[in-house]
Amino acid sequence: EEPNSPCLLAVPGSFSREQLSLLLGILQQFPIALQGMIDSALLCCHHKAGRGQHLHLDLHLHQAVISELNGDQELTRDKVHCVAQQGWQSLLDALARIITREFVQQTRFDPLHTAASEQALYDQLPTAIDNSRHEKMLELRIDDYSIQLSSLILQQHVAEFFQPLQRE
Repeated sequence: EEPNSPCLLAVPGSFSREQLSLLLGILQQFPIALQGMIDSALLCCHHKAGRGQHLHLDLHLHQAVISELNGDQELTRDKVHCVAQQGWQSLLDALARIITREFVQQTRFDPLHTAASEQALYDQLPTAIDNSRHEKMLELRIDDYSIQLSSLILQQHVAEFFQPLQRE
């Protein structure tokens, strides 16, 4: 097959040479005209970052990647810090425990008791996080049970989750 149009691949700065090599090997099996790779933090920030020092947080499934960027002449990446166990899944797990306590306290129902109700809880978490930014109270419903949860509680726990990242 003929290669597709030219492609630039954005990759996290935390990728090792071995991971990049493996990725290139996999991509060679597809009809992709790979022109090069760029650090994903640089790509995300190149239009928004002005002069000076900047931080970019990339939340992966199981880790957080913090990139230190420098915008003196042109935007460059200085350092990359990986924080294990501070990824998207860890955040969801922490919030699921908090919301489960609220369900038990308000309704005596434990959403983590069955796989189906646990999945229903996890399915609602991204929307709850998003809604907590502009609603004072959140309603979460699983099966025939529902709870009211203050957005401030959710925001507080999200902020606590990110505190270790501030020390990196």
